[in-house]
Amino acid sequence: MIKRIFLDDGKIIAVLADSITEEEIDASYEEFIEYVSNRKKSLILDVELLENIDGAGIDWLIRLEQCVRHNDGCVVIVGLRGLVKDRFEFIRLDQLFVIQ
Repeated sequence: MIKRIFLDDGKIIAVLADSITEEEIDASYEEFIEYVSNRKKSLILDVELLENIDGAGIDWLIRLEQCVRHNDGCVVIVGLRGLVKDRFEFIRLDQLFVIQ
């Protein structure tokens, strides 16, 4: 779930909730991708609260990154930790996203 979205200094900042799984991905996630794809801005994802992500959640993040890159932006992920950080490193997502 996306907890908050706001703009700051030309960037879109989104705070994600505690998990992104197939059961939780709904129309709001697709609407967020559409929202981001209609703007030429970079995106900062705050994942500090994120404790669980499955294949559907990873797929959503990759599609999100592709939309942002298509608009000459980049996705920066902040607060990556624990199991989610391990999964990112295992499947090399840490090379696709800017991690801070």
